[in-house]
Amino acid sequence: MLAKAITDKKIAGAALDVFAKEPTTESPLFSKDNVVVTPHLGASTAEAQVTAARDVAEQIVDVLNGRPAKYAVNIPFVPAETFAVLSPFMKTVSVAGALLSQLVDGPITTLRIKYDGELANYDTTILKASVLNGLLEAISNERVNLVNANVVANRRGITVVEEKNAVCENYTSLVTLEATTAKGTTAVAATVLRGEPHIVRVKDYWVDIVPTGGYFLFQRPYGPARYHRSSR
Repeated sequence: MLAKAITDKKIAGAALDVFAKEPTTESPLFSKDNVVVTPHLGASTAEAQVTAARDVAEQIVDVLNGRPAKYAVNIPFVPAETFAVLSPFMKTVSVAGALLSQLVDGPITTLRIKYDGELANYDTTILKASVLNGLLEAISNERVNLVNANVVANRRGITVVEEKNAVCENYTSLVTLEATTAKGTTAVAATVLRGEPHIVRVKDYWVDIVPTGGYFLFQRPYGPARYHRSSR
């Protein structure tokens, strides 16, 4: 159809680098002077192969050391220039989400994510996915990850609201999670200090907890205790 349209001068010209069948060795387009055709082999150059191998090796090292992969398929894209800023917070907010899931009373209807400070200047899509991953991982029957976290939240009827404020009084950046259920709202806040995740608020109490593993015991005055295991 394209060749006929060019022959009939309905289309002035065309440029293609992908065909239904690869590699394509014969096509009526090859004889057209106003058609540019290139092979679909951009990733097969010597330079691309070396770069791809290096990127894969570096991401394997990152994952084995507990850091997120930079170019995982289908997760929100993070530009290289902002990855260094957001990467430490991905683990931090995931831990905060996991803690919040253990403290809420009843099914969550609304999750409010507040970004205060420098984080407010960035695209926080990957942080939203990280929060939901941590929040839903312990309470969902299906496997939750950065790819499907938003979908799982929608299926569970959770409305996610994000707020950004460029000013933060006590920290360079602070992420506050507020989960609302039929019985009220529960809040957890976290930040990154000296390269480590810190839980700095639990409900109405300001604390400083480095979640390095093990168990936490939260005792409310004259109320039942809540246990949380930090395995991250």
